[in-house]
Amino acid sequence: MRWLVVLACACATTPAPNWVATWTAAPQRANPPMPITDATLRLVVRTSLGGPRLRVRLSNQYGTAPLAIDRAHVALRIHGGAIDTRTDRALAFGGSASVTVPAGGTVESDPVTLAIPDFVDVAVSLHVPGPASISTGHAVAQAESYLAAGEGTANADASSAQALTSWPIISYSPKTCFWFSTSLGTTSLYSSVNLYV
Repeated sequence: MRWLVVLACACATTPAPNWVATWTAAPQRANPPMPITDATLRLVVRTSLGGPRLRVRLSNQYGTAPLAIDRAHVALRIHGGAIDTRTDRALAFGGSASVTVPAGGTVESDPVTLAIPDFVDVAVSLHVPGPASISTGHAVAQAESYLAAGEGTANADASSAQALTSWPIISYSPKTCFWFSTSLGTTSLYSSVNLYV
């Protein structure tokens, strides 16, 4: 099962801010599904617009069973799997640190305050207690994310973990004023900022 993550930002300049996607990827069926037990996914995406707050959407669109996540964090990425720990924020879902994404469904995190500039890399870290099978994601990310054993959502560096070239679970990320959107082509250079503009 692959998951899809989406990021969105919110605009604070309007009386009633609306959320705008700053990054998104089309959900695809994983073939084969990804088995996972007691592991942390650190998924790296690049923003287009920045903003003062963000939310993360997780997708289990092609899953045939609920998917449990017991910890989720977001932070600015420095390089590889390393994050700026000063920007690390725990995500909550309806006030809870854990969430279960229903089969065929999506969930969205509570808004979190984090100043995110335009065109930066954001790391979304998700711990899956499992055992589970991830069936929803985006197969050709043209960028590197990471899979590490155990619970490491707040770890400073995951660069030594297994590298992934797909985006499991995440779908898009809304911020308080803008959704980040990306344009990803199969001819984009691997790990290139051209993936996102």
